[in-house]
Amino acid sequence: MTSKSLFLGVVVLCTLPAAGLAQTTATLISEDFDELTPANGVTGPVGVFSSLAPGTVNILGPMSGLCFALASGNCVELGRANPNGGVLESNPLLLQPGDSYSLSFVMNGQLSGGHTNGTVSVGSFSQNLNAVTHSSTAETFSITVPAATSVPLIFTGVSGNNGLVLDDIRLTCSGPTCSPAVPEPATLGLLALGLLGAGFAGRKRRN
Repeated sequence: MTSKSLFLGVVVLCTLPAAGLAQTTATLISEDFDELTPANGVTGPVGVFSSLAPGTVNILGPMSGLCFALASGNCVELGRANPNGGVLESNPLLLQPGDSYSLSFVMNGQLSGGHTNGTVSVGSFSQNLNAVTHSSTAETFSITVPAATSVPLIFTGVSGNNGLVLDDIRLTCSGPTCSPAVPEPATLGLLALGLLGAGFAGRKRRN
C-alpha cells in the first residue's frame, strides 16, 4: 500500500464516526424534591418547577406515609382537599420534532378506582393519571412533537382525600438537537489513530 493510499484510508476512517456525533441524550428535568424542607401550603417555586397554584401543593417528608417505597426522600402532593385541585408547572422547554422524549415519574393517590387523580401534559401530549388506592406506580411515557415548540411540563391534581402524589420526575431527550455533540470514546480513538497514521505516512514520504 502506498503512503498516499494509507493517508486516504485514514481520512475516510476519521470522517465515518462524524455522523454518530448527531445522536445525543440529555436530561431536561430531574426532580425528586429531596432538596426541599417538607412544609404544607408551599406557594413558591419547587426545584425546577417555577409555577404553583397557591395553597394547592404540599411537600411531604419521607415519614409522611404518602411517599413511596419505589422512591426515597420527599414527595409532592397536588390537590388534597382544595376544591381547585393543584398545579405543578415547569419552566418552558424547547422541544424539537427530530428528537424523542421520555417522561417518567412515580405516582400515588387515594381516590377510589376508576377516578382520575389528575393529568400530565407537555405541549400536545396529555395523559389522564389514575392512581391505585394506597399503592405506588412507576409511569413512563414516550413523547414526540410535530413541530418545534416551547412548552412547560404541567401536572394537575384533582381535589381528593390525598390528591395526586408524585416523586422522581424525569424528562429525557434523545436526538440530534438535545445537547451539544460530544465525541464518544470510540470516535476519539479513531481520530487519534488517524493522526498517527497521517504522521506515519508523512514521515515515510520524507524518507
